[in-house]
Amino acid sequence: MDDRGRKLKARFFVKGFLDSRLVDTYVGTPSIAGINTVCLFIVSTGMEMGAADVTAAFLTSKDHNAEWVSTTLPSMLPRVPEENPFKDIPDDRYEELRRMAAQYESRGTYLVEMGLYRLPCAAQLFDHKLEGVCKELGFKRVDTAIAVKAPPEGGRAQAIVMNWIDDLLTKAPPKEHKALQETLNQKLGFESMCVIGEGSERKFSGVDISRVSTLSGEIHFS
Repeated sequence: MDDRGRKLKARFFVKGFLDSRLVDTYVGTPSIAGINTVCLFIVSTGMEMGAADVTAAFLTSKDHNAEWVSTTLPSMLPRVPEENPFKDIPDDRYEELRRMAAQYESRGTYLVEMGLYRLPCAAQLFDHKLEGVCKELGFKRVDTAIAVKAPPEGGRAQAIVMNWIDDLLTKAPPKEHKALQETLNQKLGFESMCVIGEGSERKFSGVDISRVSTLSGEIHFS
């Protein structure tokens, strides 16, 4: 199989809709008014604007709900080859995965500790993680899905992070924006990351946001 071939993957699916217990599934998204306000602030302050998409956001979020879900593995588990059959996984990483797989036994019952894609609470789990990362970096949520970093003594915002589930818009002064994006990338892991510069656009919350001019700061929505 060459590099462009289909990658083999395995996923374990759980019928979460049969679980009658209540879990927190709410995750807020920014309002159009909130997006407009942030963009007006960017124009008035000359901030640089960027966008990012988090890689496998719903596979990396710890479950913090009061009640956790457990699962019982099937009676037969696939054999893990001794030699690494995957070209895109380093041998040392494969050995680590083999050791992890050896910890699980057929018909064993284990806690599900990670929020998986399409579980009802998956988006909420990631949102909780994102909020924690923002707090760690000195941001405070001032509205739904909008976090602002401002001086402790008060004053004008120094940077803004706005998210639509796992899509992020970042704003900061040009000299500081790259460092902000790189820090968030290190902590969250981005599939893609860019600066919305003059003449470029990015879709966010179903709206095309284009930067017409960096000189005037003009931004268009469509």
